[in-house]
Amino acid sequence: FVICNSVAFAFFARYVGRLPITFPIAINIVIISITASVVVVITNQFYLLKKKVQKLEPAAEEVINNELMETPKEIEFESENKTEYFTLFLEQLILIKSANNYIEVIYKHNDEIKKKLIRNTMKTTENLLQKYPEIIRCHRSCMVNKNYIKKVSRGSDGLVLNLFDYPQEIHVSRQYVLRLKEALKAS
Repeated sequence: FVICNSVAFAFFARYVGRLPITFPIAINIVIISITASVVVVITNQFYLLKKKVQKLEPAAEEVINNELMETPKEIEFESENKTEYFTLFLEQLILIKSANNYIEVIYKHNDEIKKKLIRNTMKTTENLLQKYPEIIRCHRSCMVNKNYIKKVSRGSDGLVLNLFDYPQEIHVSRQYVLRLKEALKAS
């Protein structure tokens, strides 16, 4: 395409435009030919890319919808050393508290509040629970199930959460206040 285009431009310049073909004119003709072919190639690539995106959009929406539907409602906790496993339904989980190198899982089972201590960190647990929007980090040492939040009130040193079926107040750290408010608005 570039060669044919260059020959055509040179022929046009020499015989129609009556220009003598010198080295600078030949270079200009080649640059014009390359520019024309680059524009054609880029336009074609954009067209093909647009077609591919249009084909992928419905598939991407379907994948997103499937992921939202497939969020498991059963949470499997495991210890750091993978020796202890604990499975719990999301509806049972009230909160998770940090206890040094352990997490304390507080949950409801047969209308009783129970606790389970598992060797794991809050960071690892938070990564595990990312796919559950119901679980909100409210403090560096605490995560709560937003379905158990009864009341959010302002305390002397920030926000305080009162939970159903759990007698203690949970303090909200300043760095997690915005996340908590956004999560509660989303519900």
